[in-house]
Amino acid sequence: MLLLLAWAAVAGRSVLLALLELALSNPEYSQILLVIPVVLAFLFLERRAPLAEPRSSAIVAGMLAVLGMAAWLLAPSLSGADGLNLTMRVAALVLVVWAIVNLTYGAGFFRANLFPMLFLLLLIPLPLSAVAKLTVALQWGSTVAAYWLFKISGVPVTRDGFVLSLPSMDIEVAKECSGIRSTVLLLITAIVLGQWYLRSGWRKALLALAVLPVGILRNGLRIYVLSMLATYVDEGWLEGNLHHRGGVVFFIFGLALILLMLWILRRSPGEGSRIEIREGLQVGVIAIGSGDPRA
Repeated sequence: MLLLLAWAAVAGRSVLLALLELALSNPEYSQILLVIPVVLAFLFLERRAPLAEPRSSAIVAGMLAVLGMAAWLLAPSLSGADGLNLTMRVAALVLVVWAIVNLTYGAGFFRANLFPMLFLLLLIPLPLSAVAKLTVALQWGSTVAAYWLFKISGVPVTRDGFVLSLPSMDIEVAKECSGIRSTVLLLITAIVLGQWYLRSGWRKALLALAVLPVGILRNGLRIYVLSMLATYVDEGWLEGNLHHRGGVVFFIFGLALILLMLWILRRSPGEGSRIEIREGLQVGVIAIGSGDPRA
C-alpha cells in the first residue's frame, strides 16, 4: 500500500504543494494542516486487524478509481479564480487513496476505519465563493449576537447591517472579525471529541451542529467585550493585544461550551461513558455504569 500511496503522492505532487501553500498562506484554510495528523492518530489508536474481502474490495476500489480519474480529468475545465480546479483535484486524490485502501486491505478494513477515511474529506478546500458566503453568515450572526448582548446588559445600541452604534462610537463588524477560522477549528475539535467519546451517531452529529451557535456566541462575546472596553475604558482596546492576539481567550470560552455539551451528552440516558482497552489489535469496550460489556 505504501508504494501505491507514494505513487499517488508523486503523481499529484503539484496539487499537494498547492494545497500546502494555500493552508500556509490563507488563515481560512489553515485547518487543512490538522487533517493528516488526526487521520494517522485515529488509524494508530483505533487500529483494526485487516479484514480481507478481495472480491468486493476490487469492485469498490475500481469504482473509486474511476470516479477519481473522472474528477481529475474534469478539473481543468473548472479552472478560475474561485479555486474549483484545486477543489476537484484534491477530491480526486482522496478518492484514489480510498481506492488504494480498499484494494490493499479490503472493504472490511475500510468500513472498520470509516471515520479517519471520511475525515480525509476535510482536505478538500472549499471554493472561495463558498468560504465568502460562510464568512458573511458568521459575520451577520456575530453582529446580531453582540447586539443582543448589549441589549441584555442595558447598553443603548442600534444596528444597521454590520454596524453597531453605541453612545460614543460606531463599531463595524468586518469580514476579518467573522471568526471563521476559530469556528472551523472548533468544528474539527468537536468532530474528533465526538468520535472519541460518544457512541451514538445522533449525539456526534448534535455535538458538531452545536459548533455554529457556539462559534457565533463566542465571536459575539468577543465583539461585545472589546466594544465595552473601548467605550467605557479606553478606545485603545480596539487596537490592543486583546483585539489582535486575544482570540485564543475567546476560543477557550467556545471550547468550554463544547466540552460542557460533550459532558451532558455522555451523561444522557443510553450513552454512558466508556473505557477502551487495547491489547494488540483487539479492542474491548466496557460501558461504565450499566455493567454491560460491548465490543
